[in-house]
Amino acid sequence: EHAYPLMDMTYQAKREKAIAHLSQFDNLIMTGRQGTFRYIFTDTAMEMGMMAAQSVIDGKDRRREIFDFRNEKTVIEVQSVA
Repeated sequence: EHAYPLMDMTYQAKREKAIAHLSQFDNLIMTGRQGTFRYIFTDTAMEMGMMAAQSVIDGKDRRREIFDFRNEKTVIEVQSVA
């Protein structure tokens, strides 16, 4: 029931409100489907997790880079891979 973000006409406004609220916590790195409030493939979620772990190890704030990782404006499934 809660596996995927549900997108409706108010999705973007709700997403931005949630992001703004959660971004105020310096010790929170949002990753994955639930953390970024968007549908992403499992490999992307795993890469985001590795990026988050590396940013903690390095002591660098890369939250925006992680949050925006692979945030293309097109749906990748409709693009040719040939």
